[in-house]
Amino acid sequence: MEFYGKNKMKVLVTGSTGFIGGNIVKKLIENGFKVNVLIRKNSNTLNINRLPVNIYYGDICDINTLVKPMKGCNGLFHAAAFYSFWSADPKIFYQVNVVGTKNIIETAYRQGVEKIIYTSSESTLKSNIIKNNPKEGIKPDITSYSRSNSSLNNVINRDYNNKFNNRFNGIFNSSNFKNSYEINNLNSVYGDYKKSKVLAEIEVIKMIDKKMPVIIINPTTPVGPGDVKPTPTGKIVLDYLNRKMPAYVDTGLNIIDVEDVAIGHIKAFQKGRIGKRYILGNKNLTLKQIFEILEKITNIKAPKMEIPLGLAKLFAYIDEFISGKILKKHPRIPLAAVQTACKYRFFDCSSDTDELGLELTPVEFSFEKAVRWFMENGYVNYVKN
Repeated sequence: MEFYGKNKMKVLVTGSTGFIGGNIVKKLIENGFKVNVLIRKNSNTLNINRLPVNIYYGDICDINTLVKPMKGCNGLFHAAAFYSFWSADPKIFYQVNVVGTKNIIETAYRQGVEKIIYTSSESTLKSNIIKNNPKEGIKPDITSYSRSNSSLNNVINRDYNNKFNNRFNGIFNSSNFKNSYEINNLNSVYGDYKKSKVLAEIEVIKMIDKKMPVIIINPTTPVGPGDVKPTPTGKIVLDYLNRKMPAYVDTGLNIIDVEDVAIGHIKAFQKGRIGKRYILGNKNLTLKQIFEILEKITNIKAPKMEIPLGLAKLFAYIDEFISGKILKKHPRIPLAAVQTACKYRFFDCSSDTDELGLELTPVEFSFEKAVRWFMENGYVNYVKN
């Protein structure tokens, strides 16, 4: 596999302690890159422990900490994000995912970085297959953020209903920006994480329109080793292993191996076209099918009971009110997660993975790797009587 890294190129990776970022770092090192990583001092460094990387302490929200780790770098892999379906302080989603993204990409451009790979999300895209579509028209609850951060007031205070597509039509139709899926209207996504990623991608597209050398990567739903936090998808696997998954809902996801996502980032850096979006995904599966795969891997019986989405929403509303608003704890069933489950998130990513020459791992093996990693790293605490 021939990568630029054979020429000892130096790159900076943000989000290196996280799920996708940690796997990007490992694959970069395997292919000869010199790697700088930007991390916060309180980060869990499990994913980069004992790796030959140059560690710089800083924060993408603090622009003063971004120049030093960027010095002499040929590329930037920006994978840092705040990923959760709930937070006691919603402003953090926008500060990290929107403002932080602008900070790091603009700094890289000023420092003369040749190519920037930005990790977005499938959440920003309109899927072709929608089931049980909830009512549209819910406005993003980001007024507190717009009051506290004037740099994005011009974006956040816009009317994203009828004006959204017209307002950004010139950006989306730019000759520099090539894509096969439309970006989501803010009113069609749920939760501050997904809304912040839509806003962040809009900002990145505007930077592409200003000739900044950015490629956007939209992974679908990655699974595999290194899910330290874990991500919401990883928590589904972990809850299954810990026998905390008594039922399922009727929803669907596109699954891809996280190591394939990492390799896809490097291949985009190698031969991707500036200004293009690459959607990296593999196999469309319902949640029921995912549990059937996990049953074969673990011999743990898959749940047989399907909970109607309406009932799941009711549970989520109650849980988020009691746990989130009253107790200020992370809800067991975040409302945004259930609202998201109302739409099948199925994609056909073959044109993008083919263009990059990305060989895809069977998803059954990806789940097996995830299970093994959780078990080997002490995440599974279920003890059979």
